[in-house]
Formats: sequence, structure tokens, C-alpha cells
Amino acid sequence: ALSVPDRKQPNTIIDRLRHISQLSDTSSREGVTQLMQTVALELLRKESSWNSAFFSQTRFLSDKYAEREFNEISTMERTKLDSESINKFGGLIDMSSDFTSSEPKGLADIKSTNVVVTLTLTVDQTDLKLQKVVNRDDVKEILKTISSQPSENLLAGEIVWAPANSNDVVSSEYVYRNFPKLVPL
Repeated sequence: ALSVPDRKQPNTIIDRLRHISQLSDTSSREGVTQLMQTVALELLRKESSWNSAFFSQTRFLSDKYAEREFNEISTMERTKLDSESINKFGGLIDMSSDFTSSEPKGLADIKSTNVVVTLTLTVDQTDLKLQKVVNRDDVKEILKTISSQPSENLLAGEIVWAPANSNDVVSSEYVYRNFPKLVPL
């Protein structure tokens, strides 16, 4: 999770993720890998904004079981969101809400927000020595590994973030209620 002091400033992580996702070509494994790498690099650039993180990995003997676990985690993470603004799969974009929608009443005076970014990956032949996140160096190590992952190792990948646009606000209470495994940094 990241802290954004002024959600209306240009180039917030919200704007960067939206921009990256709109430009990404996810019609191939290489495109999805490029998306994951670019987002990992963008998160590394925003290190000063990190406020918490979580990491887990599981080894599987079969791609079939890994795919099932990926789908379960993906569904679980996506259900934490009230809605999705972009669903881009196979190079196709489905925008279910308008990024230029008006700001909900009561949020105009709130400048800051939290942003939760979830990267879910299924990779082959990659083993991080880390077992959990305890500090910023652990997060850096994880993001560096993701950003250097060759496309032939990526079996599946998904990036989910909230809020999806700068008109919305995510409170600290929402973050810790819906993402209780996050470790403060």
C-alpha cells in the first residue's frame, strides 16, 4: 500500500498505473510480462510512498494446481474492490466505469488517499528466498525480482489497484480491514 498526499497531483501512482495499463498489450505472454515489469519498476520509483506490504509464495509440483491457486487468489483480491474500472485481458479493454466521472460528494476536501496495489503472479522456476516482508529492503527485493522476470517464466499475471481513479479515496481503515496481512513499513 502507498500513501498519496494529494490525489489530484499529476503523476500519482494512480495516474501512472492507469496510463501503464491503457498502453499495455496483454495479448501475449511477453506483453503481460512487460506490464508486470513496468508496474514493478513504477512501484520501486515510489518507494518513499510505501506504507505497508505483504508477500507470499507457494511452490507447486503441477502447473494445473498453480493455475487453480492463481485463480482463487485473483478472485479473492478482486472481490475486495467495490468495482473495477479496467479489465484488460488478451489485449481487449473493458471499461466498466468512466475515469472522468465526477467526484462523489464529501470527497472534494479530502486530498490524500491510500493506494493498494496487488500483483498476483504465477511463475515457473523462480524462487524468492524471502518468506515474508518485514522491511523496505524485502519489498525492493521482491519488486526487483518481478521487474527482471523473463517472459518464458511467467505463466499468469494480474495487477489490481484501488482506487482506480483520482476521484476516489481509500482510507487507512479500509486498507487494514480488507488487507489485514499488510505489514507496516
